[in-house]
Amino acid sequence: ELATGRLLHVLSGPQAPLISLACSDTGQIAAGDSAHELHLWEQPGQPEPSWRFKPDAHQDRITALCFAHEGKMLLSGGADKTLICWETHSLTPRWSQSHFSHWIQALANKGKLLLVGCSNGQIQLIDLESGKL
Repeated sequence: ELATGRLLHVLSGPQAPLISLACSDTGQIAAGDSAHELHLWEQPGQPEPSWRFKPDAHQDRITALCFAHEGKMLLSGGADKTLICWETHSLTPRWSQSHFSHWIQALANKGKLLLVGCSNGQIQLIDLESGKL
């Protein structure tokens, strides 16, 4: 709780250290960990939030996450230099891009565009629907 600093809830599930976090406008929470796993909680404020995870979502740690399309899509980027667009309802890949020469450090959604910040300082703009530059 921001006003008091009081702890409201603890989400559990991941066993490896968390590297990245994202929150959607619809209340979903995603986390990426050092064991290459993607975690997704729905209704995290409820007594029994729904938790799902995708093992081996990447081939290295997941370093960046971002929700898009009102929580229907989740983007993940990793130290494996891969960007994946996931359907949140099934955690299945919609598209994947591995043309990056450096690991993905930051993601931000702006309408139909995805901004991808890489470890070499470049920012690439990607079409969110197709995954193309």
